[in-house]
Amino acid sequence: MTKAADDKSSPTTVRLQNIAQSYGQSAALMSAVELGVFTAVSNGAGTFAEVATATDIHETNAERLIVLLCAADLMRVSNGRLQNAPDVERFLVEGQPGFMEPWITFTKPQWNEWGRLSEHLRNHDLKDLGSIGDITVEDAKRYHKSTYSIGMGAGRRFVRHVDLSSRKKIMDIGGGSGAYCIAAAKTHPHIRAVVLDLPAVCTVANEFLAENGVSDRVMHCCRVAKCTCLEK
Repeated sequence: MTKAADDKSSPTTVRLQNIAQSYGQSAALMSAVELGVFTAVSNGAGTFAEVATATDIHETNAERLIVLLCAADLMRVSNGRLQNAPDVERFLVEGQPGFMEPWITFTKPQWNEWGRLSEHLRNHDLKDLGSIGDITVEDAKRYHKSTYSIGMGAGRRFVRHVDLSSRKKIMDIGGGSGAYCIAAAKTHPHIRAVVLDLPAVCTVANEFLAENGVSDRVMHCCRVAKCTCLEK
């Protein structure tokens, strides 16, 4: 075996280091969204100094953050000016359709608990659903309002790619805001649908169903073990 071939097959620590430090990329992404960095760049801020002015942070801190963003391929330099990556420009610039800021920042409070994962895994006092089973209506509302635009986009894609023309009834298990059923009901007026989820989530789903005018054909159900909604 040649030295070149041996070097190619020898494992390195690069992938492991990247995974171990990936929390840094998450932090940079969330900070950039919270500070409005991507929006500033979209609006013409193309240097560290211009971003610092637009976001009211120190120029050195702007440079530190932007270096992280460029390393994560969330931002790049073109002709000496900063530029958002295409997906960032589409989803992380305030005012754009499908702006993801609420969803991106919603997960931030989970950081501390993920840092205690080993402790949680050693705990033998298990819950079937963990913290999800304890979700309140307010928690569900905050989560699903932050993910609603993404869910509706996925729902519209679902009805474009799945032929439901011959279906009379559908059920979305763990359907959350009801986005898939809403899209299906709007596209196929003959369909009746059920959103099956936890009680708190179903309460929130009702609001989205009413908002989209499909409450007469899409219902929620929280009787996970004995759902008979589609038998009617």
